[in-house]
Amino acid sequence: MKYSLLIGLLLMLLVSCDVQQGKYINGAMLPMVELPGRDKQPIALESLKGKLVLVDVWASWCSPCRKQHPKLVEVYDKYHNSQFKNADGFEMYQISLDSEEGLWLEAIAKDNLHWPIHVSELNGWESKVVALYEIEAIPSSFLIDADGKIIGKDLSWFDLSKVLENRLK
Repeated sequence: MKYSLLIGLLLMLLVSCDVQQGKYINGAMLPMVELPGRDKQPIALESLKGKLVLVDVWASWCSPCRKQHPKLVEVYDKYHNSQFKNADGFEMYQISLDSEEGLWLEAIAKDNLHWPIHVSELNGWESKVVALYEIEAIPSSFLIDADGKIIGKDLSWFDLSKVLENRLK
């Protein structure tokens, strides 16, 4: 009887842990968003279908976000024009949770984030992507395949590189 109760409690714990992972796990489709770019014109994530895309959520005031930027630049430079199995290139769709445009644009320039797609509603934590993507902390990221399916979540730059390397033609 004691063991049955213990096994039942363990099973409940395992089920509750799985639910806490959220709905955006590997294999799930990441919802497509359209957010204003630096020129205030909307940029649709869907416009990048056919490529591997890192959807990266960050902010200029986020120290861990800024510390990872040099490595993200290296990864982008290495894989941007690469040919992958079932994908044509690698792109960044970088979403800022900034609320001050000047600080956001200054961080992009200072960190040499030279990919073309930077988007932000300039609403801070009130950005629609926070609730939509279940963002609880930043940096947060999703690597999606050519069809928009998640193939990695919150990968370190090292793990991101390994995934991209393994998908090269």
